[in-house]
Amino acid sequence: MIMYLDDHGTLVYPTTFIPELEEEGLVSALDKWMLEKACIIQERLRESNANVMPIYVDLSSWTMCNPYDIYDIVMTLDNHRADDNTINFSFTPARPYLSMYGLNKGITYLQQKKRRVMLSRFGSACNTVGLLRDIKFDIIQIDDEFVKKAMTSERNEIILKDIISMCHELKTPIVLGGVDNLSEFQYAKTLNCEYARGKYFGRKLTENEFVRMQRNK
Repeated sequence: MIMYLDDHGTLVYPTTFIPELEEEGLVSALDKWMLEKACIIQERLRESNANVMPIYVDLSSWTMCNPYDIYDIVMTLDNHRADDNTINFSFTPARPYLSMYGLNKGITYLQQKKRRVMLSRFGSACNTVGLLRDIKFDIIQIDDEFVKKAMTSERNEIILKDIISMCHELKTPIVLGGVDNLSEFQYAKTLNCEYARGKYFGRKLTENEFVRMQRNK
């Protein structure tokens, strides 16, 4: 996921600027730049015999629905010889998708190339059950704010537990987002999910910090 600091030093998340880039026709260029950076990071780790762990690169609906962009994505992986499944993809709906058919075709093509595709921020405003009805994702990440609200709202907790139960029935692993402190971690452990992420496990890292950390491991 790409973020940047604004003039006030505040992190700006992709749901804020991705729709604007989509309207300007620039979002696919950003997606491909992010993929290139991820491939370079993995190459740096391999060259130094460091611990290599999977990276999920976020792709916009515009890129996912465009067969030419998806083909370029796969070609980039081939050019970097990223054939060991250490580069995978996540999809975060930031606006209504261009085409459910095109989205399904793009995701299926990536999966045929042995890449995992994660549905990110499930439970957010733009992320509907219709996506799960029509597309078979490899993993689902629950929206950070949804998880936090479930801790204080019985209604939200009921919905969250039903989503988790549904994913288990579909045999789809779950990542709980927004686990930022000990109490949230303890709550997450009660929900019987496969994975969790958040500040409790470590702060956000720059590229160089991430590479140094993996080398030290």
